[in-house]
Amino acid sequence: MRDLFASKFLGNTAEEWLISGAFIVGGIVVGKVVSWITTNILRSLSAKTKNKVDDIVLAIVEKPLVLIVSVAGIAVGVDKLHIDASVQAWVDKSFNVVVALVAAWTLSRILDAVIDEYIAPLVEKSEGDLDDQLLPIIRKSFKAVIWVFAVVVALKNVGYDVGALLAGLGLGGVAIALAAKDTISNFFGSVAVFIDRPFKINDRIKIAGYDGTVVEIGIRTSRLRTLDNRIVTIPNASCASSPIENVTSEPNTK
Repeated sequence: MRDLFASKFLGNTAEEWLISGAFIVGGIVVGKVVSWITTNILRSLSAKTKNKVDDIVLAIVEKPLVLIVSVAGIAVGVDKLHIDASVQAWVDKSFNVVVALVAAWTLSRILDAVIDEYIAPLVEKSEGDLDDQLLPIIRKSFKAVIWVFAVVVALKNVGYDVGALLAGLGLGGVAIALAAKDTISNFFGSVAVFIDRPFKINDRIKIAGYDGTVVEIGIRTSRLRTLDNRIVTIPNASCASSPIENVTSEPNTK
């Protein structure tokens, strides 16, 4: 039996292969156990509390935690083997990449949970459609920032020159910004309208020589129905920079 455990295969003894396999399988089993505990025990306990925070936290961390435990078991199992230094370096880099991506995944889930539980209900209660249209864009923008940062960290972990990559992204961003400056200005104009609220849907306003009722507030433009029953589309950049007379807000005079 000792001779069997002492026999070597690909530079490692049978005993070392068994230990490595035990860590790999153990990581996967522990991940499954964590998932079962979270699903069957912790969630039932959190359901009894009035606070929603614990339910949100469990829903967020369950899957990322199971994944990271399983991957950690695989990484430790491979580390127990005597393998080529380049292969070991590749395994270590791969684990770091997985950690970065799992962190981004977790942050994205946190963002979704916060928006769905706290911000979306407030937006639904507000008047007007602009905040409803802005919320998906804000959500996607923040998630894009999270994933871009995670990818940059992952690329740095595998040895890429992140500085050169960021410089290239900066130049590309400047080119895109110049090409889409009107769209960007209209977007920030819509943000200004949302924050300042110089008018809302169904308000009668006068702007840029037009007199009409606001029928739509979009991301790029707002639409008025004039007194002649015609639709006028006005860029939101103009709404942010032009004087606006809100006729509806005028107090009634006797």
